[in-house]
Amino acid sequence: MVMIRLRLSARGAKRKTRCGGDDIEWQKLDILKQMAASVEAADRFPDDFAIFGNEVAMELRLLEDPSNVTRLKREILNLIYDAQDAERREAGFG
Repeated sequence: MVMIRLRLSARGAKRKTRCGGDDIEWQKLDILKQMAASVEAADRFPDDFAIFGNEVAMELRLLEDPSNVTRLKREILNLIYDAQDAERREAGFG
């Protein structure tokens, strides 16, 4: 026998959920839906970093040599990591 219970969603609307053996699967589905909604919201309102990231991606796509792409990606990430390390040292965490 599968029991049905009512649950309030984040918006306050009542939703039916199942209790029993497949309850975990329903919880997983709810989490995936929340994650998808979060990604969609971020895509609708991109911040400066998302816009810059898209611009960098567009420029990388114009390169023909995959080894250049790999090298540039590594260098970009290393610059970011170096800046993070420098900030940690300045804050006394490093």
